[in-house]
Amino acid sequence: MAIPQQVACSAKSHPGKCGESSDISICYGISEEEKAAVRNWGKHVLKALMILGLNVKKAPMVSVLVSGGGLRAAVACQGILSELSHVGLLDMVTYIAGVSDSTWCMSSLYTQSDGWQNLVKAENELRRRLQDSWKFSIVLDGLCEAAERDDNSLTDFCF
Repeated sequence: MAIPQQVACSAKSHPGKCGESSDISICYGISEEEKAAVRNWGKHVLKALMILGLNVKKAPMVSVLVSGGGLRAAVACQGILSELSHVGLLDMVTYIAGVSDSTWCMSSLYTQSDGWQNLVKAENELRRRLQDSWKFSIVLDGLCEAAERDDNSLTDFCF
């Protein structure tokens, strides 16, 4: 049996305006845009390898996988990414994947304009979020603000 390359589906979505439908696309493969992005990133990886004194012809595909496991996972993810950056290896990473609480760390990097370039800032933000001075009113304000935006995510509700 041949696997179709693309299957179009239709689903009802009610996040804001009831009754509007959304299209869901299921693809079995990598999009051309993703392939192009990986090729472009490969040039960056080769430069990073040269800085470390490694001269290779083809950029390796390097991935980092981080597990879940509560608060420890978020802290561990932050520590891993910071150390990889410190030793010059984060620039060689093409994909980063995580589950559960490690994604708290990753999502904070994605939401900051300079998140991946400024891991110290992200680490300080994680520390701030974990302080004992947690105030329900601040969290409630943040939840209300997230609910008003069209681009909110479940990570808006973390910490």
